[in-house]
Amino acid sequence: MIWFVVIFVVLATGLLEYFSVHNVLEQIGLRFETDLSLAEPGEEVCLTMTVQNLSRFPKLYISASVSFEDGLRMITDETSSAKYTIKIASGYGFRRRYFLLPHQAVMQKIRFTPERRGVFRVGRCYLECGDYLGFKSVVQGFPIDCELVCTARYLPDLDPFDPLGGTEGDFSVRRFIHEDPTLVYGYRDYTGREPMRQISWKATARTGRLTVREQDHTQQWNATVLVDLRTGSTEHLERTLEVVRTVCETLEERHIPYALITNSDLGEVPEGLGRQHIHMIQRRIGLSLPVAYYRFDTLLPMLLSGPADGHNFILIAPEPADPVSAYLQQLDQYASSKTIVFYGKEAAS
Repeated sequence: MIWFVVIFVVLATGLLEYFSVHNVLEQIGLRFETDLSLAEPGEEVCLTMTVQNLSRFPKLYISASVSFEDGLRMITDETSSAKYTIKIASGYGFRRRYFLLPHQAVMQKIRFTPERRGVFRVGRCYLECGDYLGFKSVVQGFPIDCELVCTARYLPDLDPFDPLGGTEGDFSVRRFIHEDPTLVYGYRDYTGREPMRQISWKATARTGRLTVREQDHTQQWNATVLVDLRTGSTEHLERTLEVVRTVCETLEERHIPYALITNSDLGEVPEGLGRQHIHMIQRRIGLSLPVAYYRFDTLLPMLLSGPADGHNFILIAPEPADPVSAYLQQLDQYASSKTIVFYGKEAAS
């Protein structure tokens, strides 16, 4: 009887050991997701890692390690530094060991921040799982399937400017003390600042996004942000993108509809306002190389066509150059006010 028990225990242990090392990594589920897909340098991003035991047997030893891409810095505190932070070649990483019961799942939140503009795949994960008897372990590494786009920095010290060239309010006309609900002059995206009664639910259902009515009988002044990335050092090109972001956010804050036109991979963003509009611009800034695809003066015939009433230009370039003077002469003759100019090398207005 004793020998039977001994043989049974040995066989049971051998089967458990076999199943613990057979396709071990297929028995572990691992998922990653970030709370942000678009961030700015220095902004805190949370990476949620979920580890799950998919088998019918407990896992006595699982180790999950995360190393971040160059340009991403893990945020550490006293608790996490002591328990889970590890020193790696690129800085700091995360590692934690788990004991999981059958089908048990645990979540871990890891905080990090991007340090520069660009697109990141977050990093790599290394998963290690050991057998029951502690004789061996299996390790596998794979990329983390999460994309994070980091846009350019906001420049709080950018020279102040009047987006409408000093004409704001000169031609504003209101025919009625109170808005007439029967007079609708157009629609635009909801920015979160308008009262709920201004939302058009029919237009919202048609477009699939919150849309508000324009009932103000005020002449609609708009601006066009022109970006010429034909030349410049890497430093000047990067600051140029920072200027683009700051100028666009200033227009958003002033509720001035604007379009973005460039000769680079930023492309063209039609006139608009709202979260989706600025989100699209910030994302393109984060993805930009940046390089010019064609000469900027090839855009001038398109820009200088059509009515000029209420139109204002803001020109942004990496650095002063002879072609800029030629652009300005044509733009000033066409626009309703003098063109505002910013350079990545130095700001001018």
